[in-house]
Amino acid sequence: MTGLIITISASLALIFMFGVLFAIGFRPQWPDGARFVEKRGPYTLTLIVTDDARRETKETAFAPVAAMYGKALWATAQGWHIQKGGSTDDLSEAAVLLLSDAEYESREPTLKDSNAHQTWVPKRIGHGPILVVMRASLTTHAVHTGEPVIHELIHALGGSRDHKDITMWSEFGSAGPKVSVQEYARVRYNNKKEEKR
Repeated sequence: MTGLIITISASLALIFMFGVLFAIGFRPQWPDGARFVEKRGPYTLTLIVTDDARRETKETAFAPVAAMYGKALWATAQGWHIQKGGSTDDLSEAAVLLLSDAEYESREPTLKDSNAHQTWVPKRIGHGPILVVMRASLTTHAVHTGEPVIHELIHALGGSRDHKDITMWSEFGSAGPKVSVQEYARVRYNNKKEEKR
């Protein structure tokens, strides 16, 4: 009887341990920095700001910035849904990481001539939400235009790296009877009458 109790106890302990490890493995490993979370309908945007980025921008209130980047996420999902008619589940959660110029160039030396790029928040198992990594010096520009946040989110949804797909990118104008995903997202983003959802 004692052997059975020991076996059951050991089994339960192992199941518990594997359950904890499994849960930890699927939790996003957020980059270091202050986090600001904005929910807009079914979409959640997390803005992450490093200390160096905060000093470089001299910005004092990042919650309103997160709200605008959340609007860019929502507008991109609307553009994708209207133009492509597909699922926007990949956009249900996304993040924007603001880095100082020095941080951006040291972290991404092959992309030092760029202003932003798209990657993923890491997890121990798989990958987490879409992550837009951006120079903090673009904070105000991105608040006013939605770019480059919209641009990088489109890449995450499958936008071609060469920007030649007329259904995706605004440099080609309209794609027949519909505007591109990017142009539609920009229009929705800049619509001042758009209510927060």
